[in-house]
Order: sequence, then C-alpha cells, then structure tokens
Amino acid sequence: MFFGRFGISKGLPAGVELMKDKFYRFFWVEHPLMMLLAIILITVARGKAKVLNYKAVSWLLFIALILILAAIPWPFREIVGDGRKWFPGMK
Repeated sequence: MFFGRFGISKGLPAGVELMKDKFYRFFWVEHPLMMLLAIILITVARGKAKVLNYKAVSWLLFIALILILAAIPWPFREIVGDGRKWFPGMK
C-alpha cells in the first residue's frame, strides 16, 4: 500500500482526482478501509466468542470474510486492469 508502483508514499500522478479514478480509489480508499473493517469485525467476534455467543460470532466472521474477499484485487476485476495475471511471470 505504501510502496510499489502505485503506493501512497509516491503521491497521486498529476491530474488524477482520487475519488473520480476507480483504480486509485480502490487501492487508496476502498481496500484499506474494507480490510480495517474486517479486522475490527474479527476482533469483536473474538470477544463475543469468549462469552459463548456463537450465533453472533458466525455472522460477524461471515461478514468479515465477505469484506476480505471483496477487498482483494482479483485479476478478473475491471478496477485492477487487464495487466494483472493470476500467476506473475506466466503468459
């Protein structure tokens, strides 16, 4: 997130608005926010498990899983672009 080709430490390219560009919005806003929410839900679920409230735990973990899967930059998503492969280095 902070390093790499599109990292935050390099800043936005000239002429790019963060919330209007789907690519940068995903990697700078949506991905970190969804991952942070998933971590918070998993932490709350762990606390609920200590008091033996397993129905709430299962729902919280299910929602966290959905958030994690939605935040992964899958190669087939149009946001990520056509240049990303399933296995780097393979054609």
